[in-house]
Amino acid sequence: MKHLKHFGSILALVLGSVLLGAPACNPVAPVITIVAPEEGSTIGSCPAAFEATLENVTEELFLTLSVTIDDVAISSDGTVDLGEQSVTISNFSATSEGVSFTACNLPAGDHLFAVSVGASEEDLTEGTANFGVEIRNRACSDLLANEGMTFDDGNYLIDPDGPDGEIAPFEAFCDMTTDGGGWTQITLAIARLTLGAEMVAVDSASTAGIDDNHRPYTRDTSDNHTYHYTIPFPAGFDAFYLSGYKAKANASGGGNTSDIYPNTFQQTLWSKAYVEGGVGDISFGAAEAEGPVASFARELTSNFDDASAELPWPADGEIFEVSGTSSAFRIGWGEAGPQHEGWYPWWDGTIFLR
Repeated sequence: MKHLKHFGSILALVLGSVLLGAPACNPVAPVITIVAPEEGSTIGSCPAAFEATLENVTEELFLTLSVTIDDVAISSDGTVDLGEQSVTISNFSATSEGVSFTACNLPAGDHLFAVSVGASEEDLTEGTANFGVEIRNRACSDLLANEGMTFDDGNYLIDPDGPDGEIAPFEAFCDMTTDGGGWTQITLAIARLTLGAEMVAVDSASTAGIDDNHRPYTRDTSDNHTYHYTIPFPAGFDAFYLSGYKAKANASGGGNTSDIYPNTFQQTLWSKAYVEGGVGDISFGAAEAEGPVASFARELTSNFDDASAELPWPADGEIFEVSGTSSAFRIGWGEAGPQHEGWYPWWDGTIFLR
């Protein structure tokens, strides 16, 4: 009887559990861990790695995944706007186990990276990291230091004199193809407005200045002149090439012409860009050197004389090396003779430094 009574008690418990319903198993809560960037860290603008791990995220919950930087959604490769800055997203990957991507051109300052899952505020699970960004690439060539990564031609944020320098970070076009890449493009506007290029007279002309399109110019009146235009580039360079570059004659007409005769004069010193008798030159190189490494007179195969014609650079795209590493690029030019003549030494095109 005792055994039967004990069996009846067990049976009652089992039946009671069936009728009342067994306690449900609670699902394991999801976990989101930000791996990169670390909370409170400061990272470079490009490339910047982002990564988060996900645990216990079901297929259904994964459909609610949200990835943001400063509340701007990141969901695929492409570009997003963070404030006024266009940021490039690449190598985006998202699974129920984690999220990762690389960003380029993040603006300097404080930001928030957030990853979350959940259909409502009540069941939201979120991982966040506050981080800072500084522009660490001083030139396009710095991108080449990232082993195993490739970068397309395009615009990148650079800061030639670093975070404590006077030059504000700016977006420059980077040629990442020519001769292995790493070339920083300098335009007329960047040279003058961003880098603070300066025009200096060695021998003054009666007319000289910089026009509204940031192009330096000179014209003399029956005398000689030598000038140079120096573009600071604190990041340093040891080679350059000119692309689509043109000079322009700036004589008064009526028989007055600007002249470059390759077999008569080629500029070798910054201190003199003409020869007595009426011809000059336009030249390029490192400001620290005594003289240029390239010039129109060295590259032209025939004489040029005209009052106002454009003069294309004959060695377009050809790479020239300077001695050592220079922190300033220089254009030199001049004219001589009894005529009213001069130059726009940089009328059009761009300069690439590496």
